[in-house]
Amino acid sequence: MKRDDIIRRVADIVGERHTVDLKNYDKLILVEVYRNILGLSVVGNEFEKLKKYNLAEIYEASMPNPDDTRMED
Repeated sequence: MKRDDIIRRVADIVGERHTVDLKNYDKLILVEVYRNILGLSVVGNEFEKLKKYNLAEIYEASMPNPDDTRMED
């Protein structure tokens, strides 16, 4: 199955009454395919803010930056 086929099928299921806005979305449908496994998720607009739900990215952002440490006399 090709990328465009998946996009068309998901769009058919969602229907025409919903609008598409790839930058200011309320909900985002994620489709991930790996070999014979398909993952489907619906996420809110916090997806980008939360580093695409990547735990390593979220953890790294919470750690202090070593360049920001200042030596006090």
